[in-house]
Amino acid sequence: SAGILLLLRWYLETCINDNDLRSHYDWFIITRADYLYICPHKPLHTFDERYLHVPASESYRGFTDRHLVVSARHVEPALRVLPYMMEDGSLPFWWQRFRGILSCQAGLE
Repeated sequence: SAGILLLLRWYLETCINDNDLRSHYDWFIITRADYLYICPHKPLHTFDERYLHVPASESYRGFTDRHLVVSARHVEPALRVLPYMMEDGSLPFWWQRFRGILSCQAGLE
């Protein structure tokens, strides 16, 4: 399941870049497909764009991957988890291969 999450984060980053979505949106709210965040958010204008915002209840000496509110300026580094895990910072060929298979035209909302 962690591998699937990493692939989906990379796919989302790819779709954001391919569709130039950072120029259209100021904020991104990213939630895992298997997670429901049913609490109302604070108004977006109260968030500080310098920080990644995660639910307060998710404090276990780390950051949750379940729900994230991030500014357009920081969405790419927030999603770029896999390259940081690779020794040389590059994605292996078998991950890059998915770019040609997946379409970024649907499911972005």
